[in-house]
This record gives sequence, structure tokens and C-alpha cells, in this order.
Amino acid sequence: MSVKLLSDISSSPSSSSSENDKEPKNEETPLLENSTDLEEDENKENAPVRSMSEINLNSIKPKVVDEQQKLKVKPIPLAVAVVVFLILYFIPIMKKEPAAHKCLAILIFVTIMWASEAIPLFVTSLFIPIPLVWFGVILDSDGKVEEPLTSSRLVAGKFFDPVVLLFLGGFTIAQALHKYELSERLAAFVLKKAGTNPKRILAYVMFLGWFLSCWISNVASTVVCTSVLLPIIRNSIPHGDNFQKAILIGNAFSNAIAGMNTLIASPQNAIALKVVQEVSKHKTSIGFLNWMGVAVPSSFLICVAIYFIILFMYPTKLKKIDLKITKLPKMDYRHYIILGTTIVTVLLMCVNSYIDKYVGDIGITALIPIVVFFGLGLLSNQDFGKLSWTVLLLIGGGLALGYGVQSSKLLRLIADGIGDGVEGQSIWVICLAFMVFAAVIGSLISSTVCAVIILPVIAAVGLKYNHLVLLTVLVTVMTSGSTSLPISSFPNSVSYAIQDHNGEQYLETKDFLKNGLPVSFVSLFVIMSVGFGICYGMGW
Repeated sequence: MSVKLLSDISSSPSSSSSENDKEPKNEETPLLENSTDLEEDENKENAPVRSMSEINLNSIKPKVVDEQQKLKVKPIPLAVAVVVFLILYFIPIMKKEPAAHKCLAILIFVTIMWASEAIPLFVTSLFIPIPLVWFGVILDSDGKVEEPLTSSRLVAGKFFDPVVLLFLGGFTIAQALHKYELSERLAAFVLKKAGTNPKRILAYVMFLGWFLSCWISNVASTVVCTSVLLPIIRNSIPHGDNFQKAILIGNAFSNAIAGMNTLIASPQNAIALKVVQEVSKHKTSIGFLNWMGVAVPSSFLICVAIYFIILFMYPTKLKKIDLKITKLPKMDYRHYIILGTTIVTVLLMCVNSYIDKYVGDIGITALIPIVVFFGLGLLSNQDFGKLSWTVLLLIGGGLALGYGVQSSKLLRLIADGIGDGVEGQSIWVICLAFMVFAAVIGSLISSTVCAVIILPVIAAVGLKYNHLVLLTVLVTVMTSGSTSLPISSFPNSVSYAIQDHNGEQYLETKDFLKNGLPVSFVSLFVIMSVGFGICYGMGW
């Protein structure tokens, strides 16, 4: 039997090998055809086997060596992060709270790693569970260190949290809209209104995201706006031009800032409303229009400032942008399935806060397009692999870090320390201190996670000083203005995930840092002046 096998190998026709060496044609397969990995494996098994003499091993070896030499490590930032971690870990900063002390060292280490990109961001995220579990950072309800097996499940579960599913659903919708050229149709419609001037297109896209976020949440609006941007970025702007980054940052920041506009614009706003009602024992609430009266003027002014910051950071020589779209084919039933599923999903996302008792978390709703598009074969296994899994891991790591910070009681200790430090000060000073705190934490572990952790503490401080609503609302609004890292918000992560035709990301962490830091300062200034003045005038 073995002899027969060897003879088969040695007698394989050279024509077969030459055919195998040819590049496969890039033909479109029927989109509803159920092509599975099993069929691909069968094709591989039936393919002619090449003889060893036909394989040039010398041509393979250099490629392997080159790939090993391209190490994506920045040694200096990595060394700095490690040294800072060791110093913080061994200096007894919080003797009475060892878990919080260890978590602080981990938090600073991860922040340096993310900000410097010493290693890929998603790798840092995958590293986070290791020290959280091994160093005993996770505490149980009694304040005792959780068993490693239990803490492992709790931390690892954050990588499949409903928030991650929300991102996965959003990426799936964007992939389907792009594959079936529905995003091109939407982009063509938008450009007819915006014209061809780059500055006007940037302003139009930012206003579109800002306005839509008021009514359909900044999660859904980001999905819509990203679909508009993809054809413009990939087909109409020369590769490497600054305007590609400008329009992506504008999309991210306008949708993120617009998350403060209404009670339904972002999850943290709904959390703030719930916290105010619970802390006041349902004696106090926040009206929809009252919230808009504070947030809309502030966010509009911040977005105007963002527009000019982006133009300054990313100057472009482009005078005109033409959307290069060939005549699109007539829409068929596949397009209508995608449109219908997308519309239903977006509508359910918009009303999720009202029906969550029946349908659960918004992340579960985000599974609908995944099931429909991949289940019907509208998207293939290859499309599934093209989704931004590195960004999903980045989000999971942020959630795991946020859980560690919450479980170790680190944030509560810091918040209590701030409260004690500003005791006896004016409400303006107290508000400023907590807003700076929220801006820093919101950038590191996402604005929503930040709100979940710190708003109960801040509401309690506000109640103590008879400014419950003022303090809670302004701090919540400030979490939307925290935009310094890709992980800071859903819009940031979506824009960070967008890649060119070669699979390279347009944006880097430094793009968020150099734009996000000034935006955070502008947000702080506007909210502490305009927002605070409106709140105080309302008697909050």
C-alpha cells in the first residue's frame, strides 16, 4: 500500500502541478450557495499531489526568516511600562487594600502599553486577564480574594460580553452593506447633498452623525455613518491622503460626543437617569427635554471645535472629491433582506431601553444580523474571518480591566478620596474634580463601563451637597467627551477597525491621542462653563 502511494506521488503529471501554481480566478460565487469548509476540504483532498522535486524549499526558507525578523515590539515603551509596574507593585501605596493596590499597578501598566502601542493593542488586551487572576485582584461580595477558577471564568467571560456582541453585530451589518454595495448607494445619496468640497463633506458627515445620535443612539448612528464613509475613503480619496484620517476621526468623535445629546443617545445616559432615581428614592428624575437643554448646546459647541481641530491636524491638498461609483446593478431580494434586517435591528436598538425586560441586553439584539446574513449565506465564512476580531479582543480586554477595577474597589477608593479632598469646596470645584476623574477613567475603560462604576458614588456625593442632578448629569456628559483612545467609545472602536484594501488600518492610537486630548480639554471647558451654567440656572 505504501509502495502504491509513493508511485502515485512520483507519477503525478507535471501539468497538474502547473495548474496548481496558477492563481485562482477571483470569481463571484452565488451568494446564497451553501459553500462550507467541508466542501473546501474535499476539493483539497481531490487535488493532485505535487512531487517533492517540484517544491522549491529554498524559496520558502527566506520568507519564514523574514517574518520572524519583523518583530512588532517597541522595546523602550515596553521597558518603561514594566519598570513603572514593578515600582507601583512593590511600593505599599494602599496597605489596607492589597487588591486595589495591585489593580492600580496593572491599570497604569496597561495604559502605557495601549498609549504607546509597545505591542499590538489586542495582545495587551489578551494579557489583562493573566495578572487579574494570578495576582488576586478579583474580590467576591464579601471582599475576599476570589478563587482562581471562579475569577478566571468571570474575567474571561468579558471577552464575550453583550457589549462585544454589539460590536460584532455592527461589524456584520457594515460588512453586508459594503459587500452588496448598499453603502455605495447611501454614500452617493449623501454626496449629492454635501457636494464635492472636502471640508463641506467632513462637516456634513459630522453633522449627520451628531443629528442621528439624538434619536437612534450613537451605536446605530455610527453603523449608518460608517456605511456612508467606506466608499468615500476607499474609492474617492487618494491612498495616504490626510483626509482619510480626518473623515474617520470626524465620524468617531461626532458620534461619540453626540452620545450626550439625549437620554437614549448612549447607555451611560440611561444609567445616569436610573442612578438619580434610585439614590433619591424616586423623588427626583430628569426630563427628556431638560437633559437636551443641557447637553445639546454643549455637544454642538464641542463638535464645532472638533471640526476645526481636525482640519488643523490633518491638512489636505484635495480640492474636490468625486465618488467613483460605476452604474450599480438593480437591487434584488438579497439587498432587501439586508436592508430589512438592518432596519429592524437598528429600530430594536433604539427602543431597547424600553423593552429590555422582554428582549434582554442590546448585545443580544445585535445577534440578529449575524444569524440572518451568515445563516442565509449572504455572507460567507471568508466574510466572517474579515470581521475586525482584533478590535473585538481590544474591547473585551477593556471590559475585563473595568471589571477588575470595579471588583478590587480601586475606583471607589479613588472617588471617595476625591470626595474627601474637595469637602467644603464649592459645587463648581467638586464638579470639576469629578469630571476630570471621569474623563481619565472613561478614556481607559470606555465611557459606558466608567458610568456603571462611578455614577453611584458621584450621585451619593451630589445628594450630600444637594446637587444630585447637576453633578450626575455633568459627569455623565463628560464621559462622552472622553475620546483619547480607540477603546474609549463604540464610535472610536468602529473607526479604528476600518481597514484599506490591503488589510491595513487607517488610524493608529496616536491619532486618537493627539486629537482626543485637546477634545477632552475642550469638552471639559464647555461643559464646566455652558453646561454648568444651564444646570445651575435650572435649579439643579
